[in-house]
Amino acid sequence: MKEYKGNSTVEFNLEKMKKLAAQDALIRFVVHDLTTRLGDEKNAYEVVFNSEVIGDTVMEDIYRTL
Repeated sequence: MKEYKGNSTVEFNLEKMKKLAAQDALIRFVVHDLTTRLGDEKNAYEVVFNSEVIGDTVMEDIYRTL
């Protein structure tokens, strides 16, 4: 699965997403739920990155600092 890169300067990085999940309860919950449903943790992180980080300037800023 390719992540949307549009006008954003952030790119998917599994380790950064794991750090973000450790800090954010919603991200952690959604990743856990999707991992259970999809059976693929990396794919779950990518889906959450695309839906919760890309396009949200606050989340993008936090993600850049990780």
